[in-house]
Amino acid sequence: MTKLILRAGVAALATAALALGPLAPAWASTPTPTPVPVPTPTHTAPDNPWASEPGTGQILGNVYTTVASNPWVQQPVAGATVTAYTINSAGKATAQASVLSGRTGDYLFTNLPAGTYYLKFDKLPASAGRVPQWLMQTALAPHGRSTAVADQASVQEYAEELRIPIVFSGSVSCELCTAPPDPATTSVELWALDYGTTMTRLQAVRPSAAGRYSFASVFPAANSYEVHVVYTGRDSFAKLSSVYVGYAPGSTYPLDLIEARQVSKVAGVDPFFVAQLHANYADFLHRAATDTDVANWSRASEGYDGRAAYLIATSDEARLIRIDAAYSSILNRTSDAGGRLNWLNAIRSGALRADDLFISLYGSQEYFQAHGGTNTGYVAALYKALVGRTGTPSDWSFWAAQIAQHGRAWVAGQFWNTPEATLVRMQADYTYFTGSPARGDEIDEQLTELAVYGEEEFRASLATNGRATLRYHVG
Repeated sequence: MTKLILRAGVAALATAALALGPLAPAWASTPTPTPVPVPTPTHTAPDNPWASEPGTGQILGNVYTTVASNPWVQQPVAGATVTAYTINSAGKATAQASVLSGRTGDYLFTNLPAGTYYLKFDKLPASAGRVPQWLMQTALAPHGRSTAVADQASVQEYAEELRIPIVFSGSVSCELCTAPPDPATTSVELWALDYGTTMTRLQAVRPSAAGRYSFASVFPAANSYEVHVVYTGRDSFAKLSSVYVGYAPGSTYPLDLIEARQVSKVAGVDPFFVAQLHANYADFLHRAATDTDVANWSRASEGYDGRAAYLIATSDEARLIRIDAAYSSILNRTSDAGGRLNWLNAIRSGALRADDLFISLYGSQEYFQAHGGTNTGYVAALYKALVGRTGTPSDWSFWAAQIAQHGRAWVAGQFWNTPEATLVRMQADYTYFTGSPARGDEIDEQLTELAVYGEEEFRASLATNGRATLRYHVG
């Protein structure tokens, strides 16, 4: 329950207000309205906030903020400017009075004529750590919740928390594109879903030439959000691609978006399978599937998308692509015809796993020479490539001694299978196929699957995560 911060002189009424409980806001978000002139504050809340002259109304309440390190700790905000506005039928806000919050966050408006007012908190002290905002501001009520004041009446407002807005930011890409989408034909829209019944568009932006976008100063919505990528060009992209997202209040929410491809239905094939097959082609073969490909794979896999993903991931074409990618990323060169064919035959026959290809290249004399030709330089390179950090001199000395005892191939295998390196590889694969890293409660299960089944089968299992329907629109 939201804690009210009141002066000792109003203890009796505070008890009654607490019994009512806090109002349940319909959280949503809108851009902050255009600022209007604010009168200079004339007074701070007096010691007796109930003092009032006959024939006038008053509003009193308090404002607080939570401690960033502990959201259960509340601190009053002193010195904030609180302004009471009236709003006409055209939506124009006019400031009527302004006060400063007191040392316990309390504020008081006196001598208010009867009417309806909207309160805004701005000119906040640096210690508040929040942005200007209206009382109970929502997407459908851009000036927040109103406060009705009757003649010779006092209105007690519940304590208002100055909240940290959410930031949505990320990139926009498009399926099988070599560059970000053209900003002239692409826009990103943020919509609030209000208890599953009302959709309200909050903001719309064009991505940058590099595909980056951001929505700032977004307050919590009643339910969650949808982010739409809207396409207005003539290519085969879907006109609208949507992502349903939750949020972490007060945080930057990373959200990478995909401009979906529009693909046709295939007779006798489930639309979900069609989308999944197109995604598998893009992920493993790096090219588009035809309607004939979809029909053939549907028959070969008996319509089971998991089997189709596995067969594509383990096809000669996909394996050759992985072999070429390994040579490029590890040895920084193209693979030779004889070498790639030898690896393909060994993996196809089951004599070696795809993991062995990577371990062998990392343990090769070529990789050793490319990184200084010394055991120390070689170990430092393995740390950077497989673990994502540099290591320490003592680390390098330890592994250099292991090379002297067991050889580079053995050390490369040990690095590949360390918990750190396995976690890095798992998260890279998980992000590639699902669009985001594995959460804390998913990590152990995913690490086990990668260790047990190996790189190739693990990637095939991730390829059927359901995200294909966001990347391809069928029909």
